[in-house]
Amino acid sequence: MSLLDARFARSAHLNHVCVGILAKRSTDSLTDSRDRLTVKATDYVAELHRSQLFLLNDQHYGAAAAMMRLVMEGALSALYILHLKDEAHAIQLEGGKSFLPSAGKMFARCSRLPVIGANIETIGRSQGPFHKFTHGDMPQINRRHSPGDWTGTFDQREIATFSIIADFVLLGAMDTYSHAVADLVLQKAIRAVRDDNGAEARAFGMQIPEDDTFSPPPVRVSNGGTEGGTRPSYAG
Repeated sequence: MSLLDARFARSAHLNHVCVGILAKRSTDSLTDSRDRLTVKATDYVAELHRSQLFLLNDQHYGAAAAMMRLVMEGALSALYILHLKDEAHAIQLEGGKSFLPSAGKMFARCSRLPVIGANIETIGRSQGPFHKFTHGDMPQINRRHSPGDWTGTFDQREIATFSIIADFVLLGAMDTYSHAVADLVLQKAIRAVRDDNGAEARAFGMQIPEDDTFSPPPVRVSNGGTEGGTRPSYAG
């Protein structure tokens, strides 16, 4: 099995496990709009992750690189929604009466989260070159030396990197999901896999913090009061 075949097989297994977890729980069992939308956003990330796998296996590497942007934005949406300070905004979103802010604004908000905000910013800022790939900027366009021969646009290390990043982001979305469904056992299991994936990412030169600590549960404010204690809200 080649390097890429082995990498794609690990990614496919991860997707299969995550989708299996998601399929076991109905959003009807969740009473808070933020939690229901977080689960749906995570499910969207899992679908995008699988779509990237199809593209990678079919050697559409430029398109697979572009798909990373959607995977990242989907995971960012899940985290942003989970940490909305009150449910009113989520109810508007769920009812189709409002829309999410831009990815840049969600990233800025999530970067201010306690415990994990600094790590989110470090990881996000380290993706500069890949950001250009995902938007079809010149790093994509200038690689097309032989139009129609799409297999030669990226080398194997770059292609493997796309898959590793997508796995890491899917695991981040699943971590967010674990809070929405209040499953601490699942969060610990996800974290163990994410630590292994982080080590693989660092071996490929990505700036993944080694002290990627457990993410905090959301602070919920409802009807003018703070649920779960007097901690200040940190998003909204």
